[in-house]
Order: sequence, then C-alpha cells, then structure tokens
Amino acid sequence: MADLTPEQMRRMHDFAEQLAELAEDRWKVQVPYAFGDTVTAGRWTLDTSSLKSYPADW
Repeated sequence: MADLTPEQMRRMHDFAEQLAELAEDRWKVQVPYAFGDTVTAGRWTLDTSSLKSYPADW
C-alpha cells in the first residue's frame, strides 16, 4: 500500500465505506432455505445439497 497516493487511499476508503453500507443493508434481509435447496443470490445459484454439513456434535 505504500505505492498508493493519498488520493488513491482516500478513494479506496470511500469505496470500502460504500461496500460496508451495501453489505449492512443486504444482511438485514433474511431468506429462509433448507439444506438441499437451490439458493439464488443475485445472478448466482448454489445447490446446497452438494455442501458438507457440520457434524451434529459441533
């Protein structure tokens, strides 16, 4: 990061703040789903049946 100018650092900081605000708003929304469902997030879909689950004793 030492190679960045103060202006570049400020722009990165502003961008990070914008992302944090977007993430905060996004995580306020809850979409229930069950293990094994296909979940859509934006333009992506994920078949959760292919994921490993945590052991029951965790």
